[in-house]
Amino acid sequence: MTRFQAFTRCMPDELYAGYVGRLMHLQLCFTQKELRQQLMEAYNGDPIEPDSIDTVARAAGKSRADFVQQHTIIPYVRMTSREPEPKDHHRLSAKHMDLAIVGQRRGMRLRYCPECVSADEKGHNGLSWWRRMHQIGGVDWCPQHRTVLRVARSLKAFEGLPGQIAISDSDSVTADSLSDWPVLDRYIAYMEGVMKRPKPARHADVGQLIGHRLFLARSQCSDTRQYLLSDWVLPHVPRQWLYSHIPSFSKKREGEAFSGIDKVAATHTAGSQTAIGLVLSILCESADEMLGLLA
Repeated sequence: MTRFQAFTRCMPDELYAGYVGRLMHLQLCFTQKELRQQLMEAYNGDPIEPDSIDTVARAAGKSRADFVQQHTIIPYVRMTSREPEPKDHHRLSAKHMDLAIVGQRRGMRLRYCPECVSADEKGHNGLSWWRRMHQIGGVDWCPQHRTVLRVARSLKAFEGLPGQIAISDSDSVTADSLSDWPVLDRYIAYMEGVMKRPKPARHADVGQLIGHRLFLARSQCSDTRQYLLSDWVLPHVPRQWLYSHIPSFSKKREGEAFSGIDKVAATHTAGSQTAIGLVLSILCESADEMLGLLA
């Protein structure tokens, strides 16, 4: 392996945009265009330029399919997309591509785990990297260390490394609350499992799973007042988490349908990217159960 190839090696669970920013840092490039040109020259790019994912996948030593599956949030986006299934599971429409690459909603600040950064800097020549799991909606703590994620001040944090930027602590969830909310534990574990699947779960499969589990749950529930799935959510999930990740839930009243949750249950199709994971976490007793049913 050459020195250049060692520098361009993709790190575990590294997000596409963070990978590009790290390469810019290492190769002393001021723009992504400049970096891309360097990569194409290093790997004898064809006269007809491939798209940006093809270029960086080649630099990382991966196929496009593997790179997309391991370093973007397409597995997460596909789970809730109502678009027709693509011929190639690793491709996505332009509508979702930006979200899949960057790994965050517009205006959402980048998050990182301080323990991951510390371990990275000790074991990888002082370099840390942005992990895609830390950017998934509703994931407020690191699945590996169970440490509350911290939030970068800069909206351009991808241009630096997690350990080198100004940061502020996240106050969305406290470490003490994790053991009090098993539904959120299942949510985190489920999202992590979805991201590690060899192929994305289709929204149709998820819809069937919701319908099956909802039928079982309602048949076992004698209290008709809890017929609405959104009412089941209230005692199992902290309001602070709900209002932070599903802001419209603040208007929810007991006994009244809430479209963000109940629409998912009624249509058996994927709703918002956070709501779908939350619905499954309420209906299933473990993340393994959810992932096993999807398989």
